Amino acid sequence: MRLHRVVLPAALAGAQAGEPGRTLLVLGGCLGASGLNRLVVEALRLLVPLPDDLRVRHQAGPVDASRVEAQYRDLKVEARVEPFVTKVGEAYREARLVVARGGWMTLAELRAWGLPAIIVPYPHHRDRQQERNAAYLVERQAALLVRQDEGPGRLAALIRECWLDRARREGLSLR
Repeated sequence: MRLHRVVLPAALAGAQAGEPGRTLLVLGGCLGASGLNRLVVEALRLLVPLPDDLRVRHQAGPVDASRVEAQYRDLKVEARVEPFVTKVGEAYREARLVVARGGWMTLAELRAWGLPAIIVPYPHHRDRQQERNAAYLVERQAALLVRQDEGPGRLAALIRECWLDRARREGLSLR
């Protein structure tokens, strides 16, 4: 198999130059991911008060969107919660850090955009395909992995570390 280099048009690659975005982008897949939604909200609860420059954009799925939005409101976290992100290019441009499931398409997009990511694989696949997908990037120090059953503490620590440490984010972005 031959790999091809992806070159994004300048209009799409704006977030890659200059200052980082100020959005923590959470992607749970096209239908959302209830386990991931709960984990991220609980992780952010541990980080409150959040850094002043952190806002959240969260694809929560149609079932969980209103509940997740209410949880962020209760935490007084600036968040844009959507059932589905329709303008994914815009979301990627705004992102400083991404928390996502480990589907191969999402991981390919994250690599093409050069975005630092914390991958939380869907834990119920028989063959653990999302964990295997993420392992490829983790082994190359191009992403971080948190298993859903590790709980919100580990995710919170990695979000804080990556958010505050530009060199850490850049290391994940450039591999």
